Amino acid sequence: EGVDLYAEVQIIDVNTCEPVQGLYLDFWHCNTTGVYSGIVASGNGDSSDTTNVDKTFLRGLTPTDEDGVASYTSIFPGHYTSRATHIHILGTYNGTLLENNTYSGGYASHVGQLFFDQDLISEVELTAPYSTNTQELTTNAEDQILSEEAAEDFDPFFEYVLLGDSVSDGVLAWISVGVDMTRAQTITAAGTLTADGGVMSESTNAMGGGGGMGPGSGMGGTAPGSGMGGFGGSVGGPEGSFNAASSETDVTQSTTTGVTQSTTSGSVAAEASDPACSVRRNL
Repeated sequence: EGVDLYAEVQIIDVNTCEPVQGLYLDFWHCNTTGVYSGIVASGNGDSSDTTNVDKTFLRGLTPTDEDGVASYTSIFPGHYTSRATHIHILGTYNGTLLENNTYSGGYASHVGQLFFDQDLISEVELTAPYSTNTQELTTNAEDQILSEEAAEDFDPFFEYVLLGDSVSDGVLAWISVGVDMTRAQTITAAGTLTADGGVMSESTNAMGGGGGMGPGSGMGGTAPGSGMGGFGGSVGGPEGSFNAASSETDVTQSTTTGVTQSTTSGSVAAEASDPACSVRRNL
């Protein structure tokens, strides 16, 4: 339940200025009241409900098409204390789609977070069930992770249009993201969905503040020991590889609930080195 969100994320290789086809984009975010699936942690809803580790709501995985666009349907994310409203993304490339409809292998070329205009967030927050969320709302201007991303010559905000007279009719959002496809990130999961259910990493025990930027930056995406919901990570990490899905996990569900991180979201340095490569055009 929530405001329908139809999102398109275009991935552009900053080294060639060409769209990246066949990259699998993993995305996840919290629900209308600020709770992530797949994680049991203090601050993530009812932390005594251990069954949440088996849940997969608001997580997905989809490939980019010939235009480099990954399209998915979800609901507009809610908020939780200390973080502005955001969506996590992870791009995995050169993996294999197996016969049992799972995705395995490859390497993680991008980890980051995407944000929404404050006016849109404010309008959504007035509607139910978002309005029932008792957690303090952190604005874009107050979010440390967002301020770091925006300061690095990277525009992390979706463009959008309402699909009717109000947000209740749904939102269409789109963004282009520049990625250095020569980079590979080392990913550490905070939780993994197996054939026998979800399994939490022993090092994941708390709700953090942010995810998607510097080490230990937060919830909904954090490094081991700090986070819930997904990554604590960003780009520019050491060489490594990542299994986007194990053989027990359905391809339509995000298996990674946490990652390590190093620098900023988006391949900022590579993007800036070629100003002729426009990665922010509308879809």
